[in-house]
Amino acid sequence: MQRFTVALFCAAFFILLFATRAFAHAKLDKCLPEIAASVATAPKEVRCWFTEELDSKPIKFTVSDATGARVDNADGKLDLNDPDHKQVFATVKTLAAGVYRVDWQVTASDDKAITEGEWYFGIQVTAPTLSPQSIRTVAAPVATPSASAAPREIVTDSSRTFIFAAFVILAGAVIALVARQLSR
Repeated sequence: MQRFTVALFCAAFFILLFATRAFAHAKLDKCLPEIAASVATAPKEVRCWFTEELDSKPIKFTVSDATGARVDNADGKLDLNDPDHKQVFATVKTLAAGVYRVDWQVTASDDKAITEGEWYFGIQVTAPTLSPQSIRTVAAPVATPSASAAPREIVTDSSRTFIFAAFVILAGAVIALVARQLSR
């Protein structure tokens, strides 16, 4: 009975350990130009780093001007020269002074969670700030932009299942321990 209880605790521990990986979605770490920065000269590319390794497909990484017209060269992609596969970039056309919006959507390679968002930078002008970078995690492969700038995160059904299973196993182990102590 004691081995069974120890096995239940170990199983629950490992399920909880791996279930927490489901919450480790790729989040925006930093960008060049910096988020909400005002730069003096136009960049030749826009680049972002993420906290997790990314899948090369599908990736959306676009840059547009204040009118909504795309100013990137439609080449937004994962930087395959980065050994960690955490960088995404797009080259841009010659940019004039003004505000520019960067829209991105990436897929984490470990849990296939899709994260998307947008941020702004300015060239010789102040860029608007969002709270924080209007980042969203979506559960479905097809993402729909949210009208809200507030961050939101959706917990997938698979992560809920892992957590529920871990708690059921832990509850079973506790019941087994109590029953064993009462039978003595």
